Amino acid sequence: MTNYKQRNVRIFISSTFSDMMDEREHLMKIIFPELRRRCKARFVELTEVDLRWGIPEEVSKEGRVIEICLNEIDKSRPYFIGILGNRYGWVPSVEEYQKQKLVLEQYPWAKEDIEQGLSITEMEIQYGVLRNRHMDGNAFFYFKEGADDIQQDETSARKLSALKEKIKQDGTYPFRNYADIETLGNYILEDLWHQISIDFPEEEIPDEHEREKLNHLGFMASHTGFFVDYDHKIEELQTLLSEKTGVAIFAAKGLGKSALLSNFAAGSIDNTDTVFYACGVSIPSTNPEKMAAFIAQELKSRFEIP
Repeated sequence: MTNYKQRNVRIFISSTFSDMMDEREHLMKIIFPELRRRCKARFVELTEVDLRWGIPEEVSKEGRVIEICLNEIDKSRPYFIGILGNRYGWVPSVEEYQKQKLVLEQYPWAKEDIEQGLSITEMEIQYGVLRNRHMDGNAFFYFKEGADDIQQDETSARKLSALKEKIKQDGTYPFRNYADIETLGNYILEDLWHQISIDFPEEEIPDEHEREKLNHLGFMASHTGFFVDYDHKIEELQTLLSEKTGVAIFAAKGLGKSALLSNFAAGSIDNTDTVFYACGVSIPSTNPEKMAAFIAQELKSRFEIP
């Protein structure tokens, strides 16, 4: 598929829950809205992934918490922030892990972490960052200074200390100590905006045509994740196009026309003779004149027409 730069950022937030509620609320109400405002000026879509607020109760009961956490880390790469205080975090029971069949199928290494009694927070940090060198430059850690009223056993305290030391000794990922919530927020805003500015520099802000192209590529990408071509329709479509000058696809609503065309286009979008256009994904795309102008501009650019 095209290497056209997708202008979106997903940031995974890893921390314990009960001792970090004030920090998370400050980030959600103050810091991320400001970061989103800055990103919007660069035409970058920002999404923060805070699963401590977003996992439904029924999902927890089904034992899918670990599966969802690890999947969301993958979706958010390469952005990750870890916040550690004085609590090691929830270590699921053996009974809880027995529900995690999908996790062990998708992530076989998790078996060893489970046997060692790692908390969910440490599993997130280990999998998301420490075991993945591609996160260099995009992962940041913050350690809360001072003691609080959190009570935990000696084993958990030792594991937490070892995790912090592991992050420090690694030397790859920056970490900062913070004494209050406002300082934490400023650190996170500063670190993330610095990295986002590197990844999406001001001089690369897309023009009107590029922004419209991103709308259509985004629509295509959203329809290619779970498509299975059981009936070999893509091959059939390719054959028809090789034999005819025009092909129209008709079907009732919801039968997969968009998914079929998106997946067909995804396999040929790098060809100069393939232009993907989805009517209705933006206000300009509902206007026939703007559609014609977009396609003309694409062809002009691809064939280097003056």
